[in-house]
Amino acid sequence: MLQTLYLIRHGESTANVGGAAVLDKLIELTERGQEQAQTLLQRLDGQHTTAIYTSEMRRTQQTAQAMCARWQLSAQVLPCLNEMCPLDFARIADVSVEERRRLAQDYWLQAACDYQD
Repeated sequence: MLQTLYLIRHGESTANVGGAAVLDKLIELTERGQEQAQTLLQRLDGQHTTAIYTSEMRRTQQTAQAMCARWQLSAQVLPCLNEMCPLDFARIADVSVEERRRLAQDYWLQAACDYQD
């Protein structure tokens, strides 16, 4: 039997909209991100789902909640799915949103997987 794997990015997060700096694993979805998760659930309606995996990031677990409820599954948390966290929290904790965006842009312009702040 052919199986399908869906890779789903989390919905809009507070970090995406310039919210306060918090530890990466604790960033939550915005109301819009919650709505995006519900919309995704509607798009997946009728699919046979046997497993749901998330990273340790709260926003990914929040995105998966509706799917877990629909298919009566518990998400399996896999640390190997965690996003890279290139900017040390101590560095971004007390800087403006604009400065965090500049630091993030500088990181992505480096385009080096081993880059560390």
